[in-house]
Amino acid sequence: MLYLLNPDLSMKWLDLPGRMVLDLARKGDIDLNKVEWDPAERQGTHTTTRLALRYGVPVASGIAVDAIDLTHENRAHDMAVLLAKSIAGREKLDSADQLMEALAPGWTKSGDELNERVDQSVKRSIREAAQDLEKKLETPVDSELMGHWASVGGFIPPEDHQRS
Repeated sequence: MLYLLNPDLSMKWLDLPGRMVLDLARKGDIDLNKVEWDPAERQGTHTTTRLALRYGVPVASGIAVDAIDLTHENRAHDMAVLLAKSIAGREKLDSADQLMEALAPGWTKSGDELNERVDQSVKRSIREAAQDLEKKLETPVDSELMGHWASVGGFIPPEDHQRS
């Protein structure tokens, strides 16, 4: 899947194999300006722009980028939200846990230990996801792509002015 990031950070998408289509576009074998893009539900962000400036391909109205290159953008945040919801949801199980503790002594301790192991595993995954994003952002900005982005009215993130 491909996304098209516009200077106003609106996005469009195209249900085609991202890598293959971008490779063809880079070679000039396909003109992504002539493709009909559909409006995307997601909105671009500062980080979307930073990733697009490294991995995208210029299109008349913005930058086309493979969806796979944007997967790192929200992964750590999304996992942290799920962890918080999971922890908050445990309170709803208190009455059931009390009943199970009465029926099977040690239930609560076992559940608490399991929850702690799961929480630590998820926190480790969150750290790894954040590191993965940082690693993706260490790739130098494509200076031609940055020039194109500026020419169509796109905002260049301050962190990337030094990296061009």
